[in-house]
Amino acid sequence: MSILVEFYRNEQPTPEGLMFADFVNYSYEQFEGDHAWIQWILPTKEASAFNPDVPLLTDEDITLFKSDSKILENYMYAIYRVMDFYGMTIFKGNAMWQEAGNHKNPKWWLEHFNHNFLRVTRLLLSLRYMGYDNLSQSIFELLKVHREQYQNSVDQYWEPSVYGPLE
Repeated sequence: MSILVEFYRNEQPTPEGLMFADFVNYSYEQFEGDHAWIQWILPTKEASAFNPDVPLLTDEDITLFKSDSKILENYMYAIYRVMDFYGMTIFKGNAMWQEAGNHKNPKWWLEHFNHNFLRVTRLLLSLRYMGYDNLSQSIFELLKVHREQYQNSVDQYWEPSVYGPLE
């Protein structure tokens, strides 16, 4: 069994000693300040330049993520938490912006280019690897309206993550 699967079952900590439950209980400030969580919470098959200790997602992992109810529940909870961090929510299967509430400005991270743009790329890719192409596309629909302001991110990262081939 892979370390990633054990982590998602809350049975194995990261090399830093953090369990799955630690990450999903992060405050917004912890999500913003810690740069190691995203690769664990949103696994992909691509290596991370920022966190090389994170195991890569395998085909066997994907099968377990889809078939093990505990892992699936934890993965979807993680998706909801990440989307909440970015001011998004899911309504009737589609991504939408939250009203002001948890965030005074749900689009706070879109005010200027920052590291969250790369994190959103990982969100889109992870969803696709897990078979949630529709949700990945729905998130992209929210983001592509910012093409004029962030053309490089939209065209070179987000759109290929949603519509391009997977590894």
